Amino acid sequence: MDEAQTSSSSTSSVSPGSKRSAHDDDQDHHSSLGEDAKLPRMRHQPGTEIRYTSLPTAKYPPGATPQEITRHSMDAGYRLEQYLLKFKK
Repeated sequence: MDEAQTSSSSTSSVSPGSKRSAHDDDQDHHSSLGEDAKLPRMRHQPGTEIRYTSLPTAKYPPGATPQEITRHSMDAGYRLEQYLLKFKK
């Protein structure tokens, strides 16, 4: 075998139409460094996913007067109350 064949056979060839994820590249990288034995095997545990809370978008209550709209626009107390009410349910 000549050098060109040796170097191409040692690296993984990916055709332009095939899809590789970043995870595949990371595994290739870790395997080539021999780090698999040093790193723990990470697995997803049910119930440990990130749970995002939606924030209220209304800045003032429906039917508010112009004075109340101004007050609620300057003070986020209404939005905070609406947010905290979600946790009491």
